[in-house]
Amino acid sequence: MLTIPGGRLAQQQAHLRPALDAAVQRVVDRAVYTPDVEVAHFEAEFAQYIGMRHAIAVASGGAAVMLALRAVGVN
Repeated sequence: MLTIPGGRLAQQQAHLRPALDAAVQRVVDRAVYTPDVEVAHFEAEFAQYIGMRHAIAVASGGAAVMLALRAVGVN
C-alpha cells in the first residue's frame, strides 16, 4: 500500500509567518474586505515575480480556469 504524506503547510510557511501575519493585520485594521489596495499590491508584485506586465487575482481555481479559457477565446 502506498502512503502519501499529508501536507505540511505550517512547516512550509514558517518563514513566511511574520509577513503573512502583517498582511492579515493590515486588512483587519483597515476593515475593508473587498479587493482594494492589498489585492492591487499583490497583483503587481506577483506579475513582477513571474516576469509579466499584469496579473489578475481571482477568488478560486474555478474562476482562474474560466478566466484563462476566456483569454484564449473559449466561451
